[in-house]
Amino acid sequence: MRAAFAGLVLWSMGKNLPPDSQPLPNGLCVFLDLTWLAQPETWAQAQWITAGFLACFVFGLSGGITLLVPVFFYVAMGSLINSQGAIKHHSQLIAMTLIALWLSTMVACLWKAIRSRRFAIFDDVMTQRIGIQWAMIAIAAAYVTSAFSKLLATEGTWIFRTPNLAVELVKSHLTVFHDTITTSQIAEYPPLAAFLVDHVWLAPILFGPGLFIELFFFLALAGRGWAAVFGMGAILMHVIITLVMKLVFPEHEALMLIFFVNIPFWTVVFIRGAWRKI
Repeated sequence: MRAAFAGLVLWSMGKNLPPDSQPLPNGLCVFLDLTWLAQPETWAQAQWITAGFLACFVFGLSGGITLLVPVFFYVAMGSLINSQGAIKHHSQLIAMTLIALWLSTMVACLWKAIRSRRFAIFDDVMTQRIGIQWAMIAIAAAYVTSAFSKLLATEGTWIFRTPNLAVELVKSHLTVFHDTITTSQIAEYPPLAAFLVDHVWLAPILFGPGLFIELFFFLALAGRGWAAVFGMGAILMHVIITLVMKLVFPEHEALMLIFFVNIPFWTVVFIRGAWRKI
């Protein structure tokens, strides 16, 4: 699980070159000038440094030490991206997960140091399990918060307003097309959005379950079975959003696979069950 998450962090960093300006500072950019990270050579070095620390984390070295640098570089990247005047969400969930893992292992290290007056270089099994639990709590909290934001912004009528989503998407597409007059905009037009405009009654059926998945995502913390169900439900929700809106969240889907669906665990369960029947 640690290895899969480390790979996801590096992949996410590799596909982004931070902007070279921070006109509307957000996050760490409020306190620091981080534009030095926008140089291709500097960002490449930052990725190599992050990879080294993540490798130590994967091999069991204390996350309280090994995750501090990855947390800084990843949050700095997100801060620069979100300091351009618009807030993007694709990196936020990974950043929250990184911070949760770092905080949990840091607290565990400090607690052990206070109790035994010895500093633990490696995370024991219990510390690793607590870290995973904290990461899952952070992810679940993000989804529940998203649901409450929708309900508060619409005074509880979000599901009844879902037909407007397709209409707004078509209007946005036409606005961009008339601004650019490029055929690429026509090619990117989501056909399912046009279909929903003609069949508005389908919108609540498509988007409604997603709201309930987000609202009750805390149930994913009740056990591995619940985690797998809600993880697959969240992935399906993102797939539908991609088909309708062409908004992709591969980082979110990967986090669902790693921490909630947990394919290796269920593979072992299946193999053990099949072996007992032989």
